[in-house]
Amino acid sequence: MGVYRSDHFGAVVSEEKRHFNHSSGAEQQEDSTMSSHLPSPRPRVTLRSALHILFLCASAVFLYLHTLHLNADFPNNSPWMDWSKYTDEGWYGDAAIRHFQLGHWYVPGDFNPAAALPVWPFLEGLVFHFTGVSLTAARALTVAIFALILVVSYLLVRRCAALHPGTTHSAPLSPAIVVLLLSVSPFCYAFTRLAILEPLLILLTLLALLTATYLHPHEVEPGQGSPRLPRRPLHPTPYTLIPVSPA
Repeated sequence: MGVYRSDHFGAVVSEEKRHFNHSSGAEQQEDSTMSSHLPSPRPRVTLRSALHILFLCASAVFLYLHTLHLNADFPNNSPWMDWSKYTDEGWYGDAAIRHFQLGHWYVPGDFNPAAALPVWPFLEGLVFHFTGVSLTAARALTVAIFALILVVSYLLVRRCAALHPGTTHSAPLSPAIVVLLLSVSPFCYAFTRLAILEPLLILLTLLALLTATYLHPHEVEPGQGSPRLPRRPLHPTPYTLIPVSPA
């Protein structure tokens, strides 16, 4: 009699377990079906992200203004008394000009800066190969380099902000602000429309700084008389970046 009752009790318990598992599985399937039909939450546009997009759009508009009337020089009565618009454009680009006009870039006894500064006349020569020798083409190359300066400046400031996450709790506005300040600067507008060497130097410097943020210092082995350096990324902070001007 005791054996019968125990067998009957075990059968009842197992039947209740199967019923419970079946009902819980049906409820989970129903919940998953209902959740699949629920609309996914839309990303919320914050004021910071809206300002970020607004600043970048305004920068694009001012960058486009750099491309208008490239044959025009900035006024003589401007605050920046510089002779680059009279001399430097011809000096730094004379090797490319001579290559297409004379057939050779070197003139004995004349000023030949391409012997020491070959990169800029080489780039101008590539442009002149497709456009012919013209002041507009040379200045358009400088404006294109200024556009790259804006892009690299944005990436550099964003990289510095990412390496210092404690300064802000959300995406910083500093990269967009930097690009906006550069694009609206009358100083940059005046000198980045001239076919001179300095914008290219600024671009190469910014690229070097951006590359340095991804490098690690060399570790000195113990016992060589020098302490082991911490293996941290080399990077400038947002407070140590020095603004670079194209003149």
